[in-house]
Amino acid sequence: MKQRNLMVLTLSCALLIIIELGVSIIYSDYIYNPAKGLISINVASQSYNDPNWEPSMNNPYSSRLASDFMKSVDNWAKESRAAIIYKNAFSSGCGYSDYSGWLISSLGIPAAENKTAGGKEVYTTEGNSFNAAYVNDGILFPGKANLRISGTFNDESLPPALAGCDYFYPLTMSEVTDGVYLTDATEIDSLLKLFDDKGYEILHVQRPLSFFALVNRMLSDGFVTRAVACAMVGLFFCFIYSIVMLYRENLKSLRIRHIFGLSMKQITLGSLGIATLIAAVAVGVFSVILFSGLSYMSKHDLNLLFCYITVGIAALSAGTSLVCAISTNRAVSRRERP
Repeated sequence: MKQRNLMVLTLSCALLIIIELGVSIIYSDYIYNPAKGLISINVASQSYNDPNWEPSMNNPYSSRLASDFMKSVDNWAKESRAAIIYKNAFSSGCGYSDYSGWLISSLGIPAAENKTAGGKEVYTTEGNSFNAAYVNDGILFPGKANLRISGTFNDESLPPALAGCDYFYPLTMSEVTDGVYLTDATEIDSLLKLFDDKGYEILHVQRPLSFFALVNRMLSDGFVTRAVACAMVGLFFCFIYSIVMLYRENLKSLRIRHIFGLSMKQITLGSLGIATLIAAVAVGVFSVILFSGLSYMSKHDLNLLFCYITVGIAALSAGTSLVCAISTNRAVSRRERP
């Protein structure tokens, strides 16, 4: 009996660990948004898939016309009263147009420093090696671009999607267009149409998902996502079933022990103790895996995910054990009646 109980407890812990890993994978793939609530649009020009492409003044992706395209994007942001941020993988700076005030507010820049509506100022990070190398007397890239710096910001306030951004410059100054566009607008169909009309390829669009939107996506997005959803449901069922079988296998023993003085309260407390043990072991193993450095998520986001999963696993384990304990108490009490 003890060996069987140990096997069931081990299986329950393993199921909880797999459930935790499954939830974390679903969160990172479908829910987690490094843009912190912004819509992220990954855009590439046709040259992305064309090895024979060569830049020319007649090509719509030349640096000369890229600036004109960015003016169109800036006009869209102005008409939509939205903020839009452009990040290119080969630049340490980000272009921006901030007609909603989202970026300026996130950077913590006083309104007095934001002199021009829509964002025509240049901002740099506070006190790092970038400023020492490229800033002199309040001028960014002196002798080249000669950009007057209007204020500074703490890069810790930036969402993870903008990590490593050393300065912000007006969007219309950009001479390249491939990269990631972030916006706080709720309606982006017109922006997507703008990209499409200009011949750009939209590689990926990531929007914040609600719980119901997540469920709908996992049930309709394809075979793999449906398989993941079914697997998670099956894992929850297997865990609950293993706990139920644990109490069912020990029902006779609990009845005998109850006759010799084991109270209903002790049975319930023992059940919660078992639930705590199972959850603690599962959470401990999961924490080692989660913080092993394999995830691309920030430490803050990992801590937040760990807290949510820990609470959920503790509630699942305690709730299942408590229901089983109540059922066991009822079965024991019925046995005592003549």
